Order: sequence, then structure tokens, then C-alpha cells
Amino acid sequence: MSKVTLIWVSRPGKPFSIISVPKGLIFAAAGVVCLALLASVTMFVFYEQRIAIAQENLRLYEAITEKEKLNQDQAGIIAEKGELLNALEQQLSEVKTFESKIRQFLGLDGKVTNPKHPNQGGIVTESLDSFPPAKIPSLGEHAGSAGVDIQPRTRSLRNNLIELMGYIRNRQIETDMLPTMLPVGSRDVWLASGFGWRSNPITGRGSEFHAGLDIAGALMTPVKAPADGDVEETGENKLLGNFIKIRHSKKLTTVYGHLHSIKVSEGQMVKREDVIGYMGNTGRTTGIHLHYSVLKDGAYVDPADYILDCDVSSLTLDHTKNEAFKILY
Repeated sequence: MSKVTLIWVSRPGKPFSIISVPKGLIFAAAGVVCLALLASVTMFVFYEQRIAIAQENLRLYEAITEKEKLNQDQAGIIAEKGELLNALEQQLSEVKTFESKIRQFLGLDGKVTNPKHPNQGGIVTESLDSFPPAKIPSLGEHAGSAGVDIQPRTRSLRNNLIELMGYIRNRQIETDMLPTMLPVGSRDVWLASGFGWRSNPITGRGSEFHAGLDIAGALMTPVKAPADGDVEETGENKLLGNFIKIRHSKKLTTVYGHLHSIKVSEGQMVKREDVIGYMGNTGRTTGIHLHYSVLKDGAYVDPADYILDCDVSSLTLDHTKNEAFKILY
């Protein structure tokens, strides 16, 4: 077997050592070293690949996380736009409801001005339904690019309609408090005495001021409130007999006298056409009738100026020959 002789000199002037090593052992050692180096290189490459894979996985994870966050943000934006759309739809629904109420109140449903009859009244109106969807900018468009922001415009229109409805309701309330109807049915009743100066019905001499209307009719004819109001006073006195006083507003009050019976009480709120009592002949009278007065700012005014549901003058009939209907008040 061939050997390899190695001379080992540790220091100059010192004895040296001679080592003989078989060649096979040297080759074996060299092979082991090569294998070790190869294994080290392999492990290093594998480790680097693991690090690269880990970094790639981290990058993908971050990308996925960012995309999920973006999706969540987009979902939030979609939900917000959905809520905005629902709010706009609700506001538009309210606007249409107000529009419908105004149309019904003003009697505008299906009515437009007829060009063939220019002297007839009418209002040309355009329903919200006549506006095509193309006029409303999409939710995805920016308010600046769309030129207008539909939400403030819708809110403004809604507020304007609410204000208009409030105005109409207030005017309706004012109208409901005007005594515009005859307190008794116009059938089988007649005007026995009007408002103003008249001859004394008892002596027939001289003149006196009559502060109301005397409406004659059958006993127990229902007497109705000519307008909304509050019963301010009920009672009995020598002149009016059983009477009712109703306060309709700060300015207007109505009085009903000679009643057979009273159906309401003080402090009660009444509506137009509510029955408040029944015609009679109590107090200073020899015939069945209702004495009806209207006071404005505490002064008596002609009730006929307020009555719109009938022509008061048409109620005058010749019952003067019938002594049973002679009015003494």
C-alpha cells in the first residue's frame, strides 16, 4: 500500500516528526470534507429558498390583507351609498306625499288650464313623476361634476312643501273658524227679522237696533255650530232665554238665543256642523225661533255677511199674518 510521508517541523532547531499516512485515508478524508462542503452549500441554498418563500408568503399575505381591507372599504362605501339612496327615496316619497296632499287640498288632481277657454281659472302643474330619471345624477357622480347635489335640493324641496302645507293648514284652520254657514238647515226655516234698525216688535212704535238674525222654524229644530270654536258660555237670561256663546277666534264670537235646550257645556270644543242645541221659544219671545248674533272685536256685525252656504234674503217669507210666529225680540 502506498503511503504519503509528512514531515512536521514545529520550530526551527527542534526535532521534526515524520508522519506516514496511507493515500486511501487522505482521499477518504478529502471525500468527507467535500461531502461536508456540499452538504453545507445545499443547506445554505435550501435555507435561502426557505427565506425567499417566507418573504413571498408574507408579501402575498400583506397583499391579500390589503385587498380584503379595500373590499371592506368598498363594501362600506356601497352600504353608505345604499343608505343614502334609501334616504333619498324616502325624502322623494315624502315629497310626493306632500305634493299629493296639496293637490287634493287645492283640487288640482287631473285639472289643468284649458287653452280653449282662456277666461277660466286653472293651474298648470307638473307632477314629480313627469321628471325622467336621467335628470337625477347617479350616486357615483361627484356633486361638482354633476352640477347639482340632489340631496340638498330634495331636502330643500321637502322643506318648502312642509312650509307650504303648514301655511295651507293655518289658512284652513282660519277658514274653519269663520261662521260661514247658517246655524239651522235652510229647509222649513225662514228669516223673521234681519240685522239692523227695525220698528219695535212689541209696540210697533219707534225703532230699535236688532243685533242679529231671527230665524224661525219648527220646535226642536237642531241648531248647529257654523264654525269650529270653544263654548265660552252657556246659561239663561230674561231676554235670550237659554243661550250659548261660542268663541271662534280672538276676533269672532257667535251667540245663539231662545233655545229649547242646550247640548254643549262651557269649555267644550265644537266643530262646524256639530249640534249645539235645539230651537225653542225661551226668553222674551212669543214664537219659536233662533236669535243668532256675530260679534267681531266685541261689536255686533251682520251675520249674513259671513253666511256662504245659502242666500239669507231667500229665507224671508210672509209669515207676518200668522200671529204664532210674531217675534217679540
